[in-house]
Amino acid sequence: MDIKERLELIRLSDVLLKSYQSELSSLLRYNTGLPAQIKAIETVKKNILKLETERITINDLINKLDNPLYQTILRLYYFDNMSFRDIAIKLYYHQKTIARYHHNAIENLKLLS
Repeated sequence: MDIKERLELIRLSDVLLKSYQSELSSLLRYNTGLPAQIKAIETVKKNILKLETERITINDLINKLDNPLYQTILRLYYFDNMSFRDIAIKLYYHQKTIARYHHNAIENLKLLS
């Protein structure tokens, strides 16, 4: 999986985590101790851990970027699910500038990963 795909996964991770947590809660609530149910619980826990670990890994990679503006744009876009338009308003830049900086940040991340 390349860096762009990994970042897109982060963008979806909040939804995925909520889904996994809901599934886990349901499995635990109605746990009968059957082997298939125990296996399902362990699978969901592994999926949650995998997503959380990937979020930490990507955040650490973003921290390695030299440009704090690039770091901020990537975090707002991928972790906070903001649009380029909303980021531009928040940071007082033009939307096209944010898109260009985002592209540059991704290119820099490719060199780091």
